[in-house]
Amino acid sequence: MIKIANDGRFDMVISNMKKVNWVERYKEWQTLALDSGSKQSLSARYGKEKLGESQFFCDIATGCSMKPDPRRVLEFVNSSLPSLSQKDKVEEALARYWAAMTYWIVFRSGSNTMRSLERGQAYLSSSIDSIILDFTKQDDAKAQLLCDIANWFIDQIWSKSVTGFETFFGQKDYEDKKWLEKLKKAKLPVVFGLIKSIFEDGLKRKYDYFYAEEHPGGQVTDSPNFLRLSSQSYTDDLICGQIDGIKGTGGDNLWRMADSGYHLSEIMKDYLQNLSKVYRILNGLESSPDFVYTMSDWMADSNFEDSIHSLDTIDIAKNADEWGRKLKGYFISAALAANKCYMKCQSGMNPREVVSRCMDETFAKHRYCPAEAPDTMCQVNCYTMMDAGNHEKPLIGLDKFKKHGFSSTEVMKNSWTQYMKTSNRERKPELNVESGKDAKLNPEKPSLILSTSVSRTNIISDTPVKSKNFPCYTGGWQGLEVESFMNRQGLGRGSPDFGDPKKKNPRAWEVLQNHCPEEARSMPPLTRYFNMICGLRLYWPGKSLRTGLIHNQVLTPDYEGKNDDRCNALRAKTEALDERTANVRFCLGSYPEGEEIFAHERPSVYTDYNDPLHRGTGLYYLSNHELYCRWYLANLPISYKIKQGWLDDDWSAPEDDTKMIGHDAESTGTGSEKRDGDD
Repeated sequence: MIKIANDGRFDMVISNMKKVNWVERYKEWQTLALDSGSKQSLSARYGKEKLGESQFFCDIATGCSMKPDPRRVLEFVNSSLPSLSQKDKVEEALARYWAAMTYWIVFRSGSNTMRSLERGQAYLSSSIDSIILDFTKQDDAKAQLLCDIANWFIDQIWSKSVTGFETFFGQKDYEDKKWLEKLKKAKLPVVFGLIKSIFEDGLKRKYDYFYAEEHPGGQVTDSPNFLRLSSQSYTDDLICGQIDGIKGTGGDNLWRMADSGYHLSEIMKDYLQNLSKVYRILNGLESSPDFVYTMSDWMADSNFEDSIHSLDTIDIAKNADEWGRKLKGYFISAALAANKCYMKCQSGMNPREVVSRCMDETFAKHRYCPAEAPDTMCQVNCYTMMDAGNHEKPLIGLDKFKKHGFSSTEVMKNSWTQYMKTSNRERKPELNVESGKDAKLNPEKPSLILSTSVSRTNIISDTPVKSKNFPCYTGGWQGLEVESFMNRQGLGRGSPDFGDPKKKNPRAWEVLQNHCPEEARSMPPLTRYFNMICGLRLYWPGKSLRTGLIHNQVLTPDYEGKNDDRCNALRAKTEALDERTANVRFCLGSYPEGEEIFAHERPSVYTDYNDPLHRGTGLYYLSNHELYCRWYLANLPISYKIKQGWLDDDWSAPEDDTKMIGHDAESTGTGSEKRDGDD
């Protein structure tokens, strides 16, 4: 027995293993074992029945309790199957040994993965403070001093003003002082417009949101998908606007760090639960339609020589570093997204201008021009988070990438590549476990990527602080990619910036009610509807007897999803059409949904006026889609031909009848990029 066990035939090499049908033997046993209804694990039952080892069991935390020994397996087969020939006994022992070794390899690999994950978590935990300090908005001593001085000055004026009013109206003729108490409580602007109604409580009075004091877990991380650090506060533009979304007490970093630590623990818990479930399924303790692999599948599709070599040469420290770097990149991505940072790409540019501006050394770290899109230039920026007067600014932490093992060029290139593949839809780094062979953290996905927008409406500025061009739109003319980008930026439905459903007013009102609608001004009618109404999830006010009220003259967030069915139906009906054809048919009333839109919408909405803040000139507005369609149809190129079938609502017209003709037939949507796999 000793000689046979050590003569090399038990070695797990292809030349040996192909001589015995060991996988089929195990599979027959596995089928019976899984159907038996036993609550014991497969490893424990196999150890007891096939190895004669009552203490052989495997779990992901520690691997297997013992490593199979060829001699002990031979001895058990020899004693339990005395009627077999010597040759059959050896073959049976080989089959059982290799099956048992498969358990040992699989669960040893899982145990190593667990240790790498835990050390990767420790690696990232030690970097969280640095990530927060480097890639989020920070207190500025000078800005805070100016804010403190401004508030002190206003408080003094307020105090003296109220004292004066009390003295003047304290006479007998003014015994009813209830209005004075209301004045004190409301703090209305009484000093020639210098004091605004929001100066003391910031936006908390208006939106019920200012600063995330409570624990964020229940709000944003149940089944975490994309890390959503609690949204930054917003600041008043006239008094403390220079602080740009910072509470200004020095405590912002503390809650961000606590928030990040909580998210990390949630993410790791999610990883470990998924990993544990996979190995419990392999061990026969659970089942799931999402993971149908069994141990026999692993045996039939494995290179054991490579697996054993990997176990022999594993470098836990290196693996932990790779895991940690992946997670670090993800956390940096999330921190930047939470601070309204992104990569904005302007498409449809003159290629010569792209080359010239991309070669400008001043913007070497800020710009990226993809070779496959010569008419497109990208730039990394952030957007301010003020009550009003928002604008772009340089990317936070641009000079800190190198410190954390990244480069701006790498980040921009990876962001572009990933956008072309998934369009901002892929979020948290997923733990990939293929058949239980190996666990990898999105091995092919870049770890640090920015939310990316590609559109003709994007304007790349050489002076970001003067740019109010937030990248509201991205992708094709149907606006299918807008929502995923806005979600990444914390501006999607359900986020604090989108607004409180009770008050019907977005915290980021200037972006959603001013900047984004203005950027959609030049889009064709249906294109504008798809991007602005469907993509941004905004609601156009209806016709009402109260049309004179300001709240009925601005776009508001569509909390209830009133437009969802209409958007889905129109997108489905125009999916096969080019942009201009779809717009013409929409404007001609070819779709019932279009008629509903025309019947509902009030004539216009303001894009420079906001009700609760009472600011804006009221000079800028957008006409509703019915009025806009009249102008659009009247200004179609002469070369464009309208088929009679359209006028008759002939939906059965052949496809050729729905195509435009002439030199103006190219797309005029928001983006010009081409997804992988498109024809």
